[in-house]
Amino acid sequence: MTHLHHLNNLIFNWFIRPRSADTDSSRQEYLLNILLTSLAAVTTLALIISGVHFLQVDRQHHSTSLSGTIIFSIIIYVLLWLSRSGRFKLSTYLFVGLLALSGLQLLWTYSFELPQALLLFALTIVVSSILLNARVGLLFTAGVAITELGVGYLQLTNRDQPDLSWVGADFNYGDAISYGLVLSIIGIVAWLSNREIDRSLRRARSSESALLAERDNLELKVMERTRELEQAQLLRSLELQRFAEFGRQSASLLHDMSSPLMAATINLQQFGSHKSRLLRQVSDNIQQIERYVVSARSQLQQQTVHKRISVSDELRHITKLLKPLALRHHIRLSTKLTGSYYLYGDIVKFNQLVDNLLLNAIDALQEQSGAKHIRIVVEANKRWVILTINDNGAGIPLDHRDKIFSPFYTTKAEDGRGLGIGLSTVKTTVEQDFGGTIRLGKSADGQGASFVAKLKRAA
Repeated sequence: MTHLHHLNNLIFNWFIRPRSADTDSSRQEYLLNILLTSLAAVTTLALIISGVHFLQVDRQHHSTSLSGTIIFSIIIYVLLWLSRSGRFKLSTYLFVGLLALSGLQLLWTYSFELPQALLLFALTIVVSSILLNARVGLLFTAGVAITELGVGYLQLTNRDQPDLSWVGADFNYGDAISYGLVLSIIGIVAWLSNREIDRSLRRARSSESALLAERDNLELKVMERTRELEQAQLLRSLELQRFAEFGRQSASLLHDMSSPLMAATINLQQFGSHKSRLLRQVSDNIQQIERYVVSARSQLQQQTVHKRISVSDELRHITKLLKPLALRHHIRLSTKLTGSYYLYGDIVKFNQLVDNLLLNAIDALQEQSGAKHIRIVVEANKRWVILTINDNGAGIPLDHRDKIFSPFYTTKAEDGRGLGIGLSTVKTTVEQDFGGTIRLGKSADGQGASFVAKLKRAA
């Protein structure tokens, strides 16, 4: 069985396997190779039978049959060689043309009633339809019909005198061989055509089944995705409800805080020139907190005020407020400005975005050992103020970097220190309130992180 399988593979690779890259061309070449290979086998067998009969019987009487079989065999071998040489289109046209010319020659010579001629014409129509296309087959059908009618008319009106000696002649092996060859070709073509139709139907049924299965899977995926979206929407609604409640409580708290802070500021100012440096610092901090409270309350009441913002002044106030927190965790906080720059917008939102970035950096450094520092660098060009905040913490893991600006995404949920809205709020503020962009700068494991915000510069 192994040797037979190996032999079948050799025959398939040598004589039948198509070499065309195009799907339609490959199918046509495959059919042509099967047809020519089968014909080559049949003509070889016919050649052997004719040769043996020629040697055993009257050689002169059977020489014509043998020579015809030899010529036909050579033609089939040449056509098969052309197809296997990569010129299957040429081989196809030659094959169909030879069939048509052979039928025409027999029709003209031996009468329009000659069975071999009619069989050759039928074969020409079938082969041209399968190996070329249906339109060519239809053209050959029209040509054959017109030829049959024309030759029949000429012969019936005695304008052409065909050789009718075959009508009363005795049967011979040549006739049997010719009938056998033509019928074999028709049978092979019919088999190939039916097999290709069956294959196409099986592929169509298989594709239909696959499409139905894919449709069912898609419906399941849509249902699962819909449930996931509904669950996500429910969770988001709960989060928004929680933040709305937090906002109402914050508004009430800010309202209650504003009066005591104002009173504390007035009391500290009554010390006049006798207050110490520490008291002045406390007074400045309370004034800054009071300003935050008033601005935040205005923001909650949708009373946003846009004005010209001094970047250096605001950074000085922010770092002064956060310095005690940084010192508590042994973090050195430094600022570098290359000039005096101004923005235009809501001062509270600018303070919030800087606060968020600095508090994130402080959180990243809390668990670190050794020297810890946060550096604020401010640069500018004609259009932008570029604010960069660097820290020397552990850095941001690679799988978190594309999610850090997403709403409600946090890595601090387990210890309750994060809600996942800090960087999302910063991104929204930078883009919508200051017409800029923010991105994660350099960040490598163990080498810290940096955030770079480009803010539209005020004139």
